[in-house]
Parts: sequence; structure tokens; C-alpha cells
Amino acid sequence: MPPNLLPSYDLVVLSQASSPAWIDFAAPALGAAVGAALAGYLGYLASIGAGKRMVRQAKLEECILLLGEVEVFKRETIAPIKNYLRRPTTESAMQSAQDADSDGFVRLCERISILVKLHCRECEDGADKLLKASHDFRSVVVTLTDRASPQKNPDEVKNLHDMTAEVERAINIQLGEVRSRIEKEATTEKRSKI
Repeated sequence: MPPNLLPSYDLVVLSQASSPAWIDFAAPALGAAVGAALAGYLGYLASIGAGKRMVRQAKLEECILLLGEVEVFKRETIAPIKNYLRRPTTESAMQSAQDADSDGFVRLCERISILVKLHCRECEDGADKLLKASHDFRSVVVTLTDRASPQKNPDEVKNLHDMTAEVERAINIQLGEVRSRIEKEATTEKRSKI
């Protein structure tokens, strides 16, 4: 037999103290309780994150729908008033201005601005410009419907036309920018859910 080249150690077994029976039960129970509490807390955090993402996604989609309403208002109300202001008489423009819900348009743009500030900070500047354009349009409507001076001089009509054209241009630009950014954010948000 070959000699043992490895050193040998004498193992000394210390007397194993017997543990009370309750420790044999308490240790696994305590481990299970701590594990369950940790899993519950992590699950709670995950559900909060998922809830926030779902709310953000819903608000971004709502904002896209509201931008569609702005586009409809621009096409059905602002553009005709601008076109009527090209004519020599302002009766049609005044009638359209009286029918226009410029205050509702401002509230719509305010709603968009609030949603953007809460859920898509990257679009905040565009939403503020859209809100400013809505206030400018309201001032055009107020000027057109002013009962104190129903007849407008040609320079005033030209200024109103130019202002309405500028409002329409600003809305076109901001609608495109804000919508594309929000759609990008909404698409990114959908992908992060998967």
C-alpha cells in the first residue's frame, strides 16, 4: 500500500447540543415569513410601476384624441374665418366668429397642455405654443364680434386675416410636432409593457 502523502487530521466532533423543538419549527417558519414579505413588497412595487405605465399610456392616447379635435376645429372653424376675412365684407367672418366656440377651443388646448405637463414633458413647449395660439384665436373672435364697432376698416380686416393665418400656421406646426412626439412616447410605452 502506498504511503499516505496527505496530512491526516483528527476530527473532533464536539458534542452537539440538542436544540429545543420550537427552534426546529420557528427557523423555517421565520424564513418563509421573511421570504413572503419580501416577495409581497417586490410584487407591490412592480404593480405600482405597471399601474403608472398604464395610466401614462391612457393619458397619452387621450392627448392624441384631443389633438385630433384641435385639428377638426382648425379645419372647420379657423380656416373658414381666415378665408372669409379675404373678402371685402366681413359679415360671413363675423357670423362664423359668433358661431365659433373659442372659449371651448382654449379649454381644449388647456387640457392638452395639462396632460402634456403631467405625462410627456418633452412636448411641453409645443403644447404651450398651441395654448398661446388658442388665446390668439380667441382675441380674433372677440375683435370680430365686437358690437361697438361692427364695421371694420380694411387695415383692421387685413390684420385680423394675418393674425388668423398666423394662428392656423402655429397650430399646424405644433400639432405635427406634439403629435409625433406623443405618438413616439406612446409607442415606446407600449413596447415597455411587453
